[in-house]
Amino acid sequence: MKKSSIFLVALLGLSLASCGNTNTNEHKGKDAESTTTWTVTLDLNYEGGGTYKTFEVDRQVNGTNIKTLIENEKPTREEHEFLGWYHDSYCKVEWVYMRDKVLADTTLYASWKSTALPKTTINWVNDDSFTYVGELSTTVNQGSEVTFGIKINDGYEGTPVVKANSTVLEATDGLYKFTADTNTIKITVTGLTKIKSELDVIRIYFTLPSGWTPIAENPRLYYWGSKTISDSIFTLGASSNMASDDGKTYYIDLESSISFDGMIIIFDQGSEVKQSYNISDNLPTSAGEYQIIVDDWAAWDPNEFGVWCFHARIEAL
Repeated sequence: MKKSSIFLVALLGLSLASCGNTNTNEHKGKDAESTTTWTVTLDLNYEGGGTYKTFEVDRQVNGTNIKTLIENEKPTREEHEFLGWYHDSYCKVEWVYMRDKVLADTTLYASWKSTALPKTTINWVNDDSFTYVGELSTTVNQGSEVTFGIKINDGYEGTPVVKANSTVLEATDGLYKFTADTNTIKITVTGLTKIKSELDVIRIYFTLPSGWTPIAENPRLYYWGSKTISDSIFTLGASSNMASDDGKTYYIDLESSISFDGMIIIFDQGSEVKQSYNISDNLPTSAGEYQIIVDDWAAWDPNEFGVWCFHARIEAL
């Protein structure tokens, strides 16, 4: 081969090599530029939490220290205390600012400790006779104080007896208060009765005998209609339509539609029972006021059969 030919071939080879190196440097430059940072993601690490923040940090040969970026990143969560950032979502390995470095795209996970107090569930029992007033939370922290009011609805009357479970609450300036000290509390209101027209009411009065005070809260009155006693007897002492104006004379409001075939009056004192003879004369036949009269001579002593008894009758007022 001639020298001139060899020279041209060599020159062409140098030219091609020069073009190839230029392209390689350009690609290397682009790759280096696109990978000069890593992404650090801070994950709140609870359901519904999601990503808290993300950072782009410069790549360093021996890893990038991100202490200044995240040491003051302390997210908040209701009823939880933030404990720090961790390598894993199970929070087994803590990220140590002075030791750990970023070597690739990295996600750190928040660790939490619950600070929630035990809860009390409140069951507000209501009916047509009243309306609760105030903020009626159904769940509160145990130990907290709950305040509410009572409004007697139109068409009802009486003094409300308000209880939190079995504890009677006393009103102060029209408000009731209780402390949520158990897992569940039931609020009940009793003592209210429906106001009835005098045209629709049979009112029966009866008075405790002189000198006798029952241990039980109320005496009891039984009555029956056209059916047998066993399937039509009612205990009114356990219902809210019995009242006393003076703690001695009681009255009961009954529907005027009730028909009477007979009546028994029972005054109870603890486990002792003082029972009248049956009343079957002059029974109520329409709306109005009636008085049960106990004969003055009736002795409050057991008869020969050991039964406490007295004579009584009912008369219209």
